[in-house]
Amino acid sequence: MAKDHIGHIACPCCGEDAEVREQKNKRAYVLCTSALCGFQGFTRSTGADQGMRAKMKPKAAPVAPAPDPAPTPEPKKGFFDDIL
Repeated sequence: MAKDHIGHIACPCCGEDAEVREQKNKRAYVLCTSALCGFQGFTRSTGADQGMRAKMKPKAAPVAPAPDPAPTPEPKKGFFDDIL
């Protein structure tokens, strides 16, 4: 089961952007997805968990797609349109 991705924080090992995820016990942990690093860091106490959550940037809300533009109505035909 995939863990909930709740935010981002700088990796303490390499400094790259790392994901903050939530364990099944609701504590936060860091997972660096950099190809050269792969660091994982877990919190062991409530205070450490609160500290990590305070430093992280929350996950951005998904952006809703823009609605399709309304179709433009056909111009009304006048009396002389059929003649020309």
